[in-house]
Amino acid sequence: MKQNNQKIIRCDDFFIYRRKSSDEKRDSQIASLEDQNRELQEQVVREGIIIVDNLKEARTGKEPGRPIFNKMLDDIEAGKASRILCWRLDRLARNPIDEGRIRWFLQQNVIKEIKTPVKSYYSKDHALIPAIEFAQAAQYSRDLRTMAFRNIRSKISKGWRPGLAPLGYLNDTSKPHGEREIIPDTDRFGLIKKGWELFLSGISVSKIYKIAKDEWGLRTRKTRRQGGKPLSLSQWYQIFTDPFYYGWFYYLEPQEDKEDRERILCHGNHKPMITEMEFNRAQEILGRKGKPQPKTRTFSYTGLMRCEECGSSIIADEKHQIICTKCKFKFDSDAHKEKCPKCETMILEMREPKLLHYIYYRCSRRKKDSECTQRKYLPIKQLEEQIDNELQNMDIDEDYLKIALDYLNEKKGEDFKTQEIIQKSLQDNLNICDARLKKLNNDYTSSINLDYSLYSPEEYKEQKQVILKEKQGFEAELNDVEENCKQWLELSEKTFNFCAYARYHLANGDLQRKREILSAIGENLTLKNKMLSISEYEPFVIIKNTINTIKAQKVALEPKILASKTRKKEAFASSIPTWLRC
Repeated sequence: MKQNNQKIIRCDDFFIYRRKSSDEKRDSQIASLEDQNRELQEQVVREGIIIVDNLKEARTGKEPGRPIFNKMLDDIEAGKASRILCWRLDRLARNPIDEGRIRWFLQQNVIKEIKTPVKSYYSKDHALIPAIEFAQAAQYSRDLRTMAFRNIRSKISKGWRPGLAPLGYLNDTSKPHGEREIIPDTDRFGLIKKGWELFLSGISVSKIYKIAKDEWGLRTRKTRRQGGKPLSLSQWYQIFTDPFYYGWFYYLEPQEDKEDRERILCHGNHKPMITEMEFNRAQEILGRKGKPQPKTRTFSYTGLMRCEECGSSIIADEKHQIICTKCKFKFDSDAHKEKCPKCETMILEMREPKLLHYIYYRCSRRKKDSECTQRKYLPIKQLEEQIDNELQNMDIDEDYLKIALDYLNEKKGEDFKTQEIIQKSLQDNLNICDARLKKLNNDYTSSINLDYSLYSPEEYKEQKQVILKEKQGFEAELNDVEENCKQWLELSEKTFNFCAYARYHLANGDLQRKREILSAIGENLTLKNKMLSISEYEPFVIIKNTINTIKAQKVALEPKILASKTRKKEAFASSIPTWLRC
């Protein structure tokens, strides 16, 4: 031995090696790094072992390439130590490459001893003993991987996305692992859904981010180490691009024998927050599929109308003007912010100058291949007068509103009886599909099929796709029936309430409310020669025709000059049968 200032290293000194990886967190038999260290240090004191270094590594042993492990073996090969102290043999290797290097060093006496709290392995021992234990460790990793993939396949087949639920949802921790469903987060589901509604109505993501942070107080889920913070802007963009919110989710194909696994779209069994149509609309707004991302709107009706002649979008212009109190000259206050351009009187020195504010709509004429002749500007006042005239044609009083809803409620009870029969038939077919799918999954994941004698992965996938396709068809029909049962009256109430109060909100609402009103009336909104044209949605067409029919029958609509309520009900029932089928 050298007697100098350097540390003395003896050939029989030990390296302590501890390892724990994230994929072993659910295995109660694997001690933590701290627990391993405590037991090994007790053994060091008890047996008087000399330690060169105490190494720890948070890396999986299933694959080669652990830097600390490799350096330890290099140091052993260089003669810095000849023995290893570890908690269990599988802490050193769970793959054949690392296992081979350990066994070779042991056979060549480069490693003289591998010591654990319960057993020691020496160079002179039969090579079969450590080989068996290493093989068991490697097989454990393979079995663990196979079992994990099977659990994932089972979970996806039931419609539950593996992993942590997205914002607005929670994993149901009342159930054991592998059986946990995804349920709405009562504290955040409504707020996230409100964010979707704002985004689909034209509000920018940055504005939604500020509203959620400052006004709603929306925060992420609080965990032991993180959370409880406002959603970031990138998190909102992630929400608006995640199909999970309309009932589907992406996941890598859970086939362990496939190297290049693809992301597949899976049908979820969780409660959707939006419809598929709304999700697709959101992707268009975000500029996906080659469509441009619209700019933040500051006007009520921009982005809703197009020029009937050339198809370009209708945009809004805004002007602020001042009438000079001295020379009476009217000038643009945006271009001349300090003084009157004619008499040079300072604006701050004018006594109560008259301020003018104009908003008008016009064709943007952005399509270069079309020569548009539309040069006329439509003031916002005239535009809203036209919208009000359109609403006036479907305006109903509260008395008529009550009669209409009472009548529809009666008809709904009759329709439910027929719908329940259809629903039962569809549910029976759906139960049969679930039973077939359960049997297929049980057969495929059973111990009998370990060698794929019953179903190969390709056969399983083919059979599963056939059943899932049938199931999805029945689910779609069942959802249609259920939606009709649940939302039929709600849709009717919203439509009639809209007709009863739309004119009031148009006159008194804010910019966003006015925008919602025009969007709700119909589609294909076009402007030509300062005239607005609307293709109204069917419910509003029916109501308009109904009101005209009632007027033709001279049934008074005003409660103060009320004719017989029975006559109103009869007129309604005879003129709106098509409403019941829309």
